[in-house]
Amino acid sequence: MILNKEDNTVVKGFAILLMLALHLFGFPSWIKEGNNYIQIIDKINIEYYFAKFGGICVAVYLFLSGYGMEKSSRNKEISFKSCLFRALNLYKTYWIIFFIFTIIGYFKFDLNILRDEFFFNFLGIKPSYNVFTWFIRLYIQLLLLFPIIKKILDLDYKKAIFISGGIYTATIFNLVFFYIFKELRFFRETFAYELLYSFGFWQFVFSMGYLFSKYNVFERWFLYLKRFLLDKKTIYLLGLVIVFTVRTLASKLVGRVILFDIFMLDFILSPLLIFFTTLYFKENIFRNLLFRLGQYSTGIWLIHSYFTLTYFQKISYFPKYSILILIWVLFLTTATSRLIFKIENILFKKESGVKKSLWN
Repeated sequence: MILNKEDNTVVKGFAILLMLALHLFGFPSWIKEGNNYIQIIDKINIEYYFAKFGGICVAVYLFLSGYGMEKSSRNKEISFKSCLFRALNLYKTYWIIFFIFTIIGYFKFDLNILRDEFFFNFLGIKPSYNVFTWFIRLYIQLLLLFPIIKKILDLDYKKAIFISGGIYTATIFNLVFFYIFKELRFFRETFAYELLYSFGFWQFVFSMGYLFSKYNVFERWFLYLKRFLLDKKTIYLLGLVIVFTVRTLASKLVGRVILFDIFMLDFILSPLLIFFTTLYFKENIFRNLLFRLGQYSTGIWLIHSYFTLTYFQKISYFPKYSILILIWVLFLTTATSRLIFKIENILFKKESGVKKSLWN
């Protein structure tokens, strides 16, 4: 098997590294006055380019989620109740983090708490306290609709791709619809539109992960490489470089090509990134580190905005040098995530050990 559970966790560790780089170095306007970093190369901001590539992490996580859901639900009837239970397990982690950092924000950082805003943040519906938790709403949508999604994806693969791809295409070209029906443009400003667009856009990469698992696509790719004697570390590294280059160059088209969004490429590039990352790190000195990061990926995702964007940004940029900042923030977020999971184990009397990642 090319992408087993351990490999899955390793790839998530790599993706969480990309995500932290994205939010540390990818948005210069987010860095507050007095906080900055020293580049590795003075005249070339390679941190920025690597960070922008890190935007692919969303698609990677959703692909892995679909991949893992297929494995865990294979030859099983999936009920709405079981998906709801899974959603509540995610909320347990989220609510612990939510209350801890909301209290810190209120007493130490003058967080203004309003009733409606608090409620929406509590459910992750309209996150303003922790903006990077927007994915919770999307993931809950995918979970609660998974019994229906599974029935569609278990059809003949051509029908499955047609339906999922059709939803994706209709979502992309919705601007044309609203251009024709101008009297309905007000709908684009509503929360319902936001929910529909987010689901319609991202469900496709989730579905691709499911189908890749169902039809053993990665195994087929590997056999193809092996047939032509291309199962080499240098080939895997070259594959990673090509994915990085294509996405980086394509990002220059954003704003120049009508309706083009860099995330539209990610349903193609994310499986390639996962495939080559898995093979390259099969036997690698960094494998154990990435595995550990992957184990705490859910917690790191949920808390990292407090270190990269809001409360503790000054502490995060303290090392000054970019590579040291990234290592330092990895340490801070991983340690905090471990602490959060220990608290969760105590509160909900769970077995000791590492919490199962959201994306399994």
